[in-house]
Amino acid sequence: MAPPVQKGAAFFDDLLKDKDAEFAKRVKEVVGEEDPTPGSLFVKANNGTLVFQTDVVVGTGNCDKKGAGNFSGNALQSHVQGGTFKLWLTPTTAKLELYDNSGSLLDTYNGGGSQVGLTTTATTPWEGDWN
Repeated sequence: MAPPVQKGAAFFDDLLKDKDAEFAKRVKEVVGEEDPTPGSLFVKANNGTLVFQTDVVVGTGNCDKKGAGNFSGNALQSHVQGGTFKLWLTPTTAKLELYDNSGSLLDTYNGGGSQVGLTTTATTPWEGDWN
């Protein structure tokens, strides 16, 4: 089960206060001031953990990078159960697939926006658990 995460710009506080001033500046360019709304996807990674949040879903996974992303796309449905996720990121797009615990695809998010530091390949998405 994913830990509760802060909403809006507070979601990115640890990255905005990073000791690498250039990195913190790039994160600030990516993130907004608003809480997640239907169709928004916030992503951050720091200290070995990737966390994403939409208005209805939160997920966490292992990550060896540091970065942040803010995307706008289709709204996800509210799901009562959790499961696993796969998240693909380019500098300007995000694709998130939510699976139930048996591995069946439940929902897919596609959005545009921006991110820094978290680009994946077409065959190697970020993965973890969501609820």
